[in-house]
Order: sequence, then C-alpha cells, then structure tokens
Amino acid sequence: MNSGNGTQVRIGDVRVENATVVLGPPESKSATLIMSVFNDGTTDDALLGVLINEAVASPQQVVELPANGSANFGYGDQYWVNACGLDLTVSTYVPIAMQFEKAGILRTEALIVEPAGYYEGIAPNPAC
Repeated sequence: MNSGNGTQVRIGDVRVENATVVLGPPESKSATLIMSVFNDGTTDDALLGVLINEAVASPQQVVELPANGSANFGYGDQYWVNACGLDLTVSTYVPIAMQFEKAGILRTEALIVEPAGYYEGIAPNPAC
C-alpha cells in the first residue's frame, strides 16, 4: 500500500514499512530512502542491494536481517540507503528494487518528499 505515510510492502518473510524517498540538499541530485525492514521468518536473511529509479544505491555492504529481527534506515540510524545522480520530482513516486538474499527481489514505488518538516535533517550519509 502506498500512502503519504510511506510504502508498506512484503516479500516472503521480509516486511518493509514506511519506505519514503527524501530528496537531498538542493542541486545535489541525491536522495535517501528511509524505511524499516523486518524479517518475520525463522531463518536469517540479508539486504544485498537497492536500486532507486534504476540507479544503484548504497548500502554497498550487505545488511544482515536476523530471524525475527529488523533494521532501520535513515534518521541517524546505523544504516543508510543513498543514491546520487537522480533527477526526481517531489510528490511523485519512484521505482525501488531491493534484493534480499533469501526473499528475492522486492519491487515497489515510494513517495518522494522534501527534507522539510518531519523529514528535516535527513540527507545522504555520506553526502554525494
């Protein structure tokens, strides 16, 4: 389900909540994908890679998702999903693809928002 509160989607035992794309600083052509990823299964999984609008996004490392565990992305959390070289428009949806080790490829769309209000202070880390 896509809404102004972020995208909620599932593939296998993996559940993604509140996926939203926050634009980076003006003129940077960058964005940060914020979300929470839950592994509701009894075996470990891992996030291997992400595409935002067909552009390869970080994390460049594998993010482990232990059984019955979760990982948060953005908001100063340990994990970040950033993309550079994007030409995005606020209040539209952008295609997202996430490759999980066991659950497979999750394809969805997420709303693009400005880094203001609730999203103020969210920016690519490290900067593009």
